Amino acid sequence: MRISRDDLKKPKAETTDDTRSWADQAREVIQSVHDSLPRDCSIEDRTAAIDAAFPFGRRAHYPYKVWCKERRSYLDKFAPASPKAGPRRTVITRGFRP
Repeated sequence: MRISRDDLKKPKAETTDDTRSWADQAREVIQSVHDSLPRDCSIEDRTAAIDAAFPFGRRAHYPYKVWCKERRSYLDKFAPASPKAGPRRTVITRGFRP
């Protein structure tokens, strides 16, 4: 019996007709988690539930970047982040003579 090259190839994954963007998919998952949480849920529990629902496999590259952006956008509604720190303003006094 002779084995052909085609017998050794891995089967191709089935293509899906999912044309949603990474952001749309992330928003749908976050919305489904939000719907399952109680209204008086703490921000820590909310964050843990959102993190546990990550749908894109490995937390890397562009899908993870989009997920983090959508996650931040959602969580800001419940606990706004502190304002970003501006540039540090220090006065150099050593060697300064008016």
